[in-house]
Amino acid sequence: MKTTTNANHHLWNNHGTWFVCYTVYPTPLTKERRRESLRTKSLEEARRRRDALFARRRATSPSEDASGCRPRGSGVPAAICLSLSA
Repeated sequence: MKTTTNANHHLWNNHGTWFVCYTVYPTPLTKERRRESLRTKSLEEARRRRDALFARRRATSPSEDASGCRPRGSGVPAAICLSLSA
């Protein structure tokens, strides 16, 4: 698993509003890039909302590993894996 020290990883500012971008893997053979508004102009609040969003997603997918990912090709549907390259 890659680690990052960028506190703004997955975040981008679009005309003053912060968004989060991540990748989900609904099946072992497909992936979707998701972008969601965090509905804030504050970077600190955007970080908190991003962290809460990822924590909720990990909590609803208990068979994921500690990185929040299920192995691709595992045959387990509805997996979420937070892309570390976004």
